[in-house]
Amino acid sequence: MDSQKKNSPIINSQFSGLYQALSSQSIIDVFVVQGLVLPADGEKIKSKYQNNLAIERFLLSNKLISREAINKAYSIILKLPFISLHNVAIPEDVKKVVPERLAKKFQVAAFAKKNQILNLAIANPGELFLPQNQTLESLVASKNLTLELFITTPEDLIQVLGRGKEAVSLDKGNLPVIFLRNRNVDQKVLQLLPLEFILKNRLVIFDKLGPKTFRIAQEDPYNAKTKQIIEYLKTNNNLELEEFSTSKDDIDYLISLYQKAAAGVVLDKPEVLEKKADGGAFSGLLESLVSDNKPGIASEESISKAVPMQTSKFGELSGPKKSSDQPASAQDEVRYELEATKKLENEEKDIGKLLGKDVKTVEELKEIASENSTPKFVAGIISFALTIGSSDIHVEPEAKRLRIRCRVDGILKDIFQLPPEYGPQIISRIKILAGMKLDETRIPQDGRFSVDFMEREVDVRVSMLPTVYGEKTVMRILDKTQGIRSLEDLGFVGSAFKIVMEQIKQPYGIIMSTGPTGSGKSTTLYAILNRLNQPGVNVVTLEDPVEYEVPGVNQCQIKPKIGFTFAEGLRSILRQDPNIIMVGEVRDADTASMATHAALTGHLVLTTLHTNDAASALPRLINMGVEPFLITSSINLIIAQRLLRRICPKCREKVEIPEALKQAIQKEVNSISKTNQDDIARVKELQFYKGRGCKECTEGYKGRVGIYELLVMDDQIENLAVSRRPASEIKDAAIAAGMLTMKQDGILKAIDGLTTIDEVLLATGEVGMGEAINAAKAQVAPKPAMPDCEPEEKKENIEPKVNNDKND
Repeated sequence: MDSQKKNSPIINSQFSGLYQALSSQSIIDVFVVQGLVLPADGEKIKSKYQNNLAIERFLLSNKLISREAINKAYSIILKLPFISLHNVAIPEDVKKVVPERLAKKFQVAAFAKKNQILNLAIANPGELFLPQNQTLESLVASKNLTLELFITTPEDLIQVLGRGKEAVSLDKGNLPVIFLRNRNVDQKVLQLLPLEFILKNRLVIFDKLGPKTFRIAQEDPYNAKTKQIIEYLKTNNNLELEEFSTSKDDIDYLISLYQKAAAGVVLDKPEVLEKKADGGAFSGLLESLVSDNKPGIASEESISKAVPMQTSKFGELSGPKKSSDQPASAQDEVRYELEATKKLENEEKDIGKLLGKDVKTVEELKEIASENSTPKFVAGIISFALTIGSSDIHVEPEAKRLRIRCRVDGILKDIFQLPPEYGPQIISRIKILAGMKLDETRIPQDGRFSVDFMEREVDVRVSMLPTVYGEKTVMRILDKTQGIRSLEDLGFVGSAFKIVMEQIKQPYGIIMSTGPTGSGKSTTLYAILNRLNQPGVNVVTLEDPVEYEVPGVNQCQIKPKIGFTFAEGLRSILRQDPNIIMVGEVRDADTASMATHAALTGHLVLTTLHTNDAASALPRLINMGVEPFLITSSINLIIAQRLLRRICPKCREKVEIPEALKQAIQKEVNSISKTNQDDIARVKELQFYKGRGCKECTEGYKGRVGIYELLVMDDQIENLAVSRRPASEIKDAAIAAGMLTMKQDGILKAIDGLTTIDEVLLATGEVGMGEAINAAKAQVAPKPAMPDCEPEEKKENIEPKVNNDKND
């Protein structure tokens, strides 16, 4: 026996080494890093239960963590692959290497054997490597075999041990299914195949076992072309390939690692990826893959169009740094294994470092484009958007150009254009930042990322939409350093400000902000929330997404894909002893019903709804299925709003308007209820303003201001709502009770010089004034300011030159 063990030095020390790993590291550390267990709870569990077996039993008995998750945690701390065996047809001679009695006792199964290496799947790693369980190790050593260990689940093991000689129904081929998302894959091994090849064929090389022996994972082993590729790699390159099945998500994970291992995508003519040398093992492999005339592989023309990359060195990812006498702590080891791939994301977070300064002009953006660096160009676009106060960036592929536009003060304007071939490279870079699937171009995708720009923390929400010319991308920009604006800054003045301040003092009820998308509803709620946020109250929010972080407020991001909706979140929040609840949006009957219930049980609820005006909110909620008497009993205040462009204070000047329009405006001012004395007092004369246009603004405008109408519930409005009367009747009753309409509020703000009368008429849709409005537009519309981009006839000058020299 001793001589046999000497022939298997790995076996001689393998179990004891794994036992040492289990003794020094805890599976709880994995769950803490993954966010499944709070750090404080993790410490309590470790102090009470002294070893992994006890922790495992505690977690399972209390149904806190699944068996599969526990075994995946073992695979991380033991650095053993986690696989699924549910579809593996195991040869009988391999099965018999470990007698059935021992296989059941130790919960193991031999599933493959090659060159005296036995692949062994383990379902109880916490117990198997205890010092007293050496029988299995001795048995394998006696057969002069070397063990290759894998972690699996007890369910898989039962299936394997229960199978007889009969054939099994295979859904992905007779290969073990390997879980790759918890593995630290060597980037050099991963990059042996070109990215475009991986994207197209959905297979990856993820491990190196010897000079010419590798492990390869396939998404679809049944695919005839995949089989042909595997056979070609083996035959033409003299390779030994150990094959595995894996999932689409695992392939996508390794693709993302591949992409992040590159220094970046460049704005240059696509070239073939450089060959990665690896001690001669893959000599000639890439030439074989990209060649059109090699037998056995279909023509891979797309590889020649692969995005060129500059590969970074990732030797430091081979393991945590430690000396021979000072090993890393257990939790550090686990954290390293889970977060190694996040290293690149952290390095990319401060993408402002790519620029060195803020981009303030289109000329500077042109200079960046000429440097042929996609990461730097994307950073430049975001920086420029921040400089001009843009809320959204649109990257739009067209037949003959890639068009880039920014929304400034609610209006989209052309910023830049590029030849259409640059589109995929820029889109790929944005996908990397947003954590999207690079190879998915057929369906819409959503993502988000956070970046730093010169000490400014910026959140970017990304939406991808497939079009006939490629994926159209919209990036919504949120500059967190701007903070939450006050009600006064938003445009709440006079009676509107007084009403809001009275209503937020109520101990319970609903305050609802309504309006179309982009009208500033959430911003209004944040301003209210900021006033209500006091140490003596418990404030909880449900948002999608969390746009501003408010200190002292418990903010929750809903996740509909896993069932955490507004309605479900509200049910949970009510058990959290809240005083004030903010629900990002009432989207359905369940959410409306729960919000109403919360308001009627002593909570102040802030929420939004998509309607055109305040009065329309009541019929809308009733149509959702909420009882009218419940709605009217719970709602305190409905705010309807729009956002108008604010006149630039640097170049504001008086303007005359047509007499017909002035008379129509005077009539509207005279109709303001006498109860709104503060508002009426603002009208000294019917004087209006415009922006002349200067370097500080965009066409005479800078920033935006809100116009509002506030409907306060009273007995008459309640009766109309309960009687299911139309919104028009409810609005008339509210006006009769003293409500200032959005049009009236807008006119007052135009008289105050905050916005133009043109903006007011357009936002409130007052087309009934006919010729007076048309005359007003002709006279009031501000002259164009100095353009932020060059005229249409000069646009070809802003395109970076493309090197068409085929010899380069």
